[in-house]
Amino acid sequence: MKVFVSSEHEELPAMVHALGHQISPLAYADVYLFTSRGADQNFDEATRLGIPIIGFRQAGAAGNGQFAEFSSVPDLLVKVVTALRNVPAKREPLVWQPLSRVRSHSGLLMSQEQWSRVTLALHVIQVNALKYTAAQVRDLPDRMVRAIRESGLVADADELVQRIEYYETTVSCPSALAEPGGFGGARMAVNADMAAWEILPTGGRAHIAFIDEDSATAILTRLVGLIGRLTTNTEQVVPVVELKPLKNLGLGDPATMFALENFPRPHQWNHDSITSNGDEALTAPALATNAPEVARELALQLLDRLRRTENWRRY
Repeated sequence: MKVFVSSEHEELPAMVHALGHQISPLAYADVYLFTSRGADQNFDEATRLGIPIIGFRQAGAAGNGQFAEFSSVPDLLVKVVTALRNVPAKREPLVWQPLSRVRSHSGLLMSQEQWSRVTLALHVIQVNALKYTAAQVRDLPDRMVRAIRESGLVADADELVQRIEYYETTVSCPSALAEPGGFGGARMAVNADMAAWEILPTGGRAHIAFIDEDSATAILTRLVGLIGRLTTNTEQVVPVVELKPLKNLGLGDPATMFALENFPRPHQWNHDSITSNGDEALTAPALATNAPEVARELALQLLDRLRRTENWRRY
């Protein structure tokens, strides 16, 4: 979200940035945030443009009574956080644009142990390579942990492990490697490429996993929504889905398959992994406001590719 800040409190822009929002000129802002009386040109211009206004005034100070009071700077910061999180997301038009050339992604760089379980990963690749500032890189670990927990992807008791390196930051959930699977982790690179993944539930002594359009869409909706929360730019991105390894994967509704007394054998695949098309782009803000629609399209692409490979059979 793009925020225009008008305040004598220098802590506010830093707080807005730490929440993953952009500081923006008023003409391009989604929200006008201020702590003054509001009787200035910025306030009048925001009103004229129809930009939502979030205003605060010092307790006991003269000013517009419709705006919330704050007693101290810490109190102000807490109230700003709450107010910004309650701003409804502006729905971004969902437009897929074909591309003739796409930057390659670097892969998840996950451990062999993690890839030993069937994993559904979402890569979001910048069409034009970007670069985070040093301050943004420092904020990544806390931003990622906060977004993962606020998205409800892990239980309160689940441990999140940070791995911070020069070129990327990874936050993983070790408990996902145990039954029954779940959110595995997320990665953000300094060039603004991102990835998030879930480990599919498995059953039986062979740890067989199953997937169909609906289960893939449900998982991808969560992953697209998470990356949408972490995205702070408005550039074009290419979402690519990766499924790996395939050796213990079957096609079918997981709930139905796991209810069977005897699991069928997994498919015989010609490849160890498979990806969606990765040849269409959309704007980054559309990930947050159109997560179910984006996820459904990616799930259909992925399942279509699976069915086009040789030596598979439906259960």
